Amino acid sequence: MPTHSLDLRQRVVAAYQAGNTSIRQVAKRFMVTKRTVHRWVRQYQQTQDLAPKKAGTKRVGILEQHRQEVMAIITEHPDFYLWQYQELLRERLGINVSIVTIHNFLKKQGMTLKKKTYRSAKVKEEEVQRERLAYSQEVRNIPAEDLIAIDQTAVWEGMEWRVSRSLRGQRAYHYRQRYKGEKYTVIGAISLRGVVGCRVIKGGMKKGDFLEFLRSELCPKLDARKVVIMDNLNIHKSREVEELIRGTGARILYLPVYAPELNPIEMMWSVLKHFIRQLCRIGKYSMEQIVKTSLLLINPSSFRSWFAKCCYCTP
Repeated sequence: MPTHSLDLRQRVVAAYQAGNTSIRQVAKRFMVTKRTVHRWVRQYQQTQDLAPKKAGTKRVGILEQHRQEVMAIITEHPDFYLWQYQELLRERLGINVSIVTIHNFLKKQGMTLKKKTYRSAKVKEEEVQRERLAYSQEVRNIPAEDLIAIDQTAVWEGMEWRVSRSLRGQRAYHYRQRYKGEKYTVIGAISLRGVVGCRVIKGGMKKGDFLEFLRSELCPKLDARKVVIMDNLNIHKSREVEELIRGTGARILYLPVYAPELNPIEMMWSVLKHFIRQLCRIGKYSMEQIVKTSLLLINPSSFRSWFAKCCYCTP
């Protein structure tokens, strides 16, 4: 039932307080019940306010009453279905609630369903954790502007979007070609300021390809202040690679094992492939042209953000 307006409430109370009338007469005049007039008059006498009170009560849900225990269950099993939470709550806490109640509770707590980001289970091993700690302690003393991150990624001519449009309720069917086009390897190096070097190679990367990238693209831009970040790929740890980089006066800092999230260039590959998927549809450019164009489309401020996201202190 809709509430009466504040203006009506004020006129009713004012008419009663003017005197020479009764609650019955005021109720008849304004076409409200005697009980309503009495309630408004009493409310004004007690609070000096006639604003409508909020309907309902502040009822605390049963899951809210056990919030700490419920959140502990969700943290322990973040990928359970709602019916599995329902059974676990009944088993552990003796709470019997509907799936809708659990859904509403998760929504209220800001818990959203999202695609999993997978990491190697070996990350949890004590030896790997010690290695990650040692790396973080060493890199914290290196100015972020002196860091250069190197990595490589695979691309191919038939790269396309993984999503498509269709009418609601209908699947978006597409025909997958058996041959997706020539495969390439993109070798890149980035710093806070942008792309330091990039090379596109047809097929997989061999040690000679990586050495040529270092000679022509990277080493001419290195000096004694620079620190090159690389993963533990066998090619990266070869004697020739170390001699080339250290010959410029620069240092090499190898990432901990199973730690791609500590390499800022990994995020650039994601953006690069987004642009490649768009430009590959045009079909009249070479992969080298597409990669170079895609790199030009990247926002320069993104490089600083990627280093910051990987926990490298940026000024």
